[in-house]
Amino acid sequence: MEFKGKFWLLVVFMMVVAYFPLCLHLDSFPIQKWDESRLTVNAMDMADEWTGFVVRYDGKPDDWSTKPPLMIWCQALGIKIFGIGELAMRLPSAIAGLLTCLLVFLASLKYLKSYVWAFATVLALITSQGYVSLHGTRTGDFDPLLTLFITGYLFCWFQYLDSGLKRKWILFFGAFVVCAVYTKGIAGLMMLPGVFLFTLLSRKVLIVMKQPMFWVSVLGVVAMTVLYYYVRNIQQPGYWAAIMENELWGRFGHSLEGHAEPFEYYLKNFIVFRYVFWYAVCLGGIVLSMVFEKGVQKRWLLFLLINAVLYLLIISKGATKLEWYDLPLYPLMAFFVAYPVELIWREVRKRCAMAEMRGISYYLLAGVTLALVFGQPYWTMVKAATTWRAAPWENATYDNGTVLRMITAKQIPCKKVYIAELGYEPQTLMYVRLFNDAGGSASFLDYKLMKPGDTVLTQKAEVKEYIDAHFTAIPVHIEQSAILYAITGYLPDTSAVKH
Repeated sequence: MEFKGKFWLLVVFMMVVAYFPLCLHLDSFPIQKWDESRLTVNAMDMADEWTGFVVRYDGKPDDWSTKPPLMIWCQALGIKIFGIGELAMRLPSAIAGLLTCLLVFLASLKYLKSYVWAFATVLALITSQGYVSLHGTRTGDFDPLLTLFITGYLFCWFQYLDSGLKRKWILFFGAFVVCAVYTKGIAGLMMLPGVFLFTLLSRKVLIVMKQPMFWVSVLGVVAMTVLYYYVRNIQQPGYWAAIMENELWGRFGHSLEGHAEPFEYYLKNFIVFRYVFWYAVCLGGIVLSMVFEKGVQKRWLLFLLINAVLYLLIISKGATKLEWYDLPLYPLMAFFVAYPVELIWREVRKRCAMAEMRGISYYLLAGVTLALVFGQPYWTMVKAATTWRAAPWENATYDNGTVLRMITAKQIPCKKVYIAELGYEPQTLMYVRLFNDAGGSASFLDYKLMKPGDTVLTQKAEVKEYIDAHFTAIPVHIEQSAILYAITGYLPDTSAVKH
């Protein structure tokens, strides 16, 4: 096929198609607990005061989340442009998803020479429940940006080998590796074993190692990596020890924070809920492509397969397992999902005697073929974008944020509110900041220190029981598990709690 005529129109159309499941209603649900909420606090601190490599949490160096700061820099930039809010936090993930789609599309055209295969690959990616998900492209987490850079360096390495070792591709490869490391540390290097194995099987290891520009790229990656870890450890003493525990031997050697799962955890997830539409099609595509394809198409697909299998083995062997660790696999698997669709398209063209067809009829027939395969999964993902919520067992942790959003928007009249909660509540901090910036007063309060005249927000059963046992109170607003109370007085015989 020729890359002329309507190429850019088709690229724009592809990006529009990808926009809806990736970007629609990004700010329609509250900031999620754990990674997204902690990144939000990190980004607000970075936007308030640029601290470079050192990431802070609530004004202090963050010793718990030890990831490098590239994602936080992107979110801080989002805050500068859009202001504090869900959109600024999540837009970097959504943009990373769109750019990954673009990379996948261009790689398909480059090596597979088929617009239908290229569109099918993108559609397979954006209809993957594990990819377009919470902790995926729908929230402000590390992994979508990591996936973009890993996909980028895989594409550049293959192009480096396929182009006769042109210098620019090894430099692009090094740049993508650095960005991957600056996004999520050691996780950014976890596709490199597959890169090495493919190069070894291609009998090009010695040839590559004789290239001066290869060593320039390697030294650049090492220098930039050492620079980051050295400078941050100087500015934040103890950081390297935390890295050893959280990213290197600790996370791989033993389960952190109770995230121990069996070896087959990720494979089960694909079948049960993260790749429900496509896991069987993907397996079929792997077998068929290895049998029927040849030349550069087969080399490209074999390269992806080797990297996917080795990466899956590495994360499956690790003692700490979280469902979103599989995110870099989805762009790779999408090529194999798309392969049976390409075979169907070839048969359709043959039976319709349209091998030489061009123009509007060609694109209409191709569109119908793709719609028949991907229409229902795509519509399912678009509908999901309008109704995103946390898992049912987590919903209660976000209701305080919903109430604070309503107070800030003046949907609930309130000028001063105390949040009476227990334990770790980072998902509420952004909404406290927004309300305070809007001229209100919100702060956390030990629930045993509340008194008549206070307006108190809580979603914890223990706090509600304490209020019922000691105070007269009016529920000003109820939002699922969260209740906004106006404390009006003490109950009789509760003098012990009076201050």
